[in-house]
Formats: sequence, C-alpha cells, structure tokens
Amino acid sequence: MSSYQSINPANNQLLKSWPSHDAAAVSQALETADHLFHSSWSKGDMEPRLQVLAKLADLIESRVDELAAIASKEMGK
Repeated sequence: MSSYQSINPANNQLLKSWPSHDAAAVSQALETADHLFHSSWSKGDMEPRLQVLAKLADLIESRVDELAAIASKEMGK
C-alpha cells in the first residue's frame, strides 16, 4: 500500500507522509463516525459543542503562524 503524502507543488519536495489504512481500519473509523453522529452528543444541547469549537478556535489562533507556514508550503507559495 502506498502512503498519503503532502508535497510542496512549487518544488515537488515531500513535506510529510502518512501510512495507508487497511479496510478494517477504514470500516472501524466509519462505524465510530456513525455512532457519534447518532449519539446524544450530536443530537443534544448545542452549548457543549460550541465550547469545543471555541477551544478549537483558541488552539488554531495560538498556532496561527505555524499553521500558515504549513498551508503555504502545501500550496507551493
């Protein structure tokens, strides 16, 4: 199996690669996603989910320079 790769299109430099998943791992991920979609978390009160999104926004903001550099490389800029 080949791996997933992130390549800088400006110079074709390999930035990072990740291993492929077998059918069992993909199936397990889909089952987990379906379970979470039908869970009380998904169907319940919006406030806990908003708190998670706010935390995610804080994490992204705290790493904005690092994440921008990664995105720039992946886009070849």
